[in-house]
Amino acid sequence: MKYDRILFPIEFSDDCRAITNQVERLADQFNSRVTLLHVCHTPAACFGATEAYFTYVDTWTSFIDDSKQHLDKFQINLPRERVDRVLLQEGDLGPEIVKWADANETDLIVMGTHGCGTIRGLLLGSIAAKVLSDVTCPVWICPSSHIRDKKRTDSRTVICAVEFTEEATALLHFANDWSQRSGANVIVVHSVPEAETRPNKYFDTELHDFLVSQAREHLTHLQADAGTNFPFELSTGGITSAIAEAVREQDADLVIIGRGKCQDFLGRLRTHAYDIIRGVPCPVLSYSCRQENEIKALVNALGQKATMGESG
Repeated sequence: MKYDRILFPIEFSDDCRAITNQVERLADQFNSRVTLLHVCHTPAACFGATEAYFTYVDTWTSFIDDSKQHLDKFQINLPRERVDRVLLQEGDLGPEIVKWADANETDLIVMGTHGCGTIRGLLLGSIAAKVLSDVTCPVWICPSSHIRDKKRTDSRTVICAVEFTEEATALLHFANDWSQRSGANVIVVHSVPEAETRPNKYFDTELHDFLVSQAREHLTHLQADAGTNFPFELSTGGITSAIAEAVREQDADLVIIGRGKCQDFLGRLRTHAYDIIRGVPCPVLSYSCRQENEIKALVNALGQKATMGESG
């Protein structure tokens, strides 16, 4: 993986400024170029009454000028030649982030989340949820409230949450690459919840012990396939609580997760990703194997085209 281009969608709030140090650290670590992207939302003052939907040009122009000034003054401690400032005058922030990332070969998106409640985030969706479901590059989600409370910004210990899905091997590859680039130690966590096999914690103890043993064996095989040898922990709690507990016990600075089913049809109803992001006390880096699959498909297509050209 490369991280030459980092996209940092910004608003002019204290919550957004609180995660700037994370962007600075990542950009320094990978010698990245950073794009500060701000999307203007049309304020209500720019419109007339509901019976006559129109924009007051003078008010809108003033609003755009004010946004440009805020963008130009947004402080980030990086060389000016490595920072691009982009203002989009209209659009919905989530879709615009996705479009910009796809059009400009973005390697990593860093953004905050305001932590909407479960029902609101499920029904309405948040900006972070929209980005996670649609982009292919890794996304670093920073809970700004936790960042302000945490003085250390380097990643010394990383928790990699592994589920037994088709992306598990690719996720371990990604975690290994991140470990080598950042120098962080990786601990793999997998959950085998007791509640699923022991509703009252008195029955099916043999079944649960068997599932834990199978999970241990499966993780060993997965790591052999991925060429990794990370220490791992098996938890009997729920996935989110297991990861949060591991973060606290290991004083971890980052959680790496796969994006899994959140990129499938009705994915927001079928994934743990959003619960993990809301529930752990540190940044979460999500990886999608869709990017890797698209690269492989492109390489294969170019190879087939070259073969056809030679045969022709």
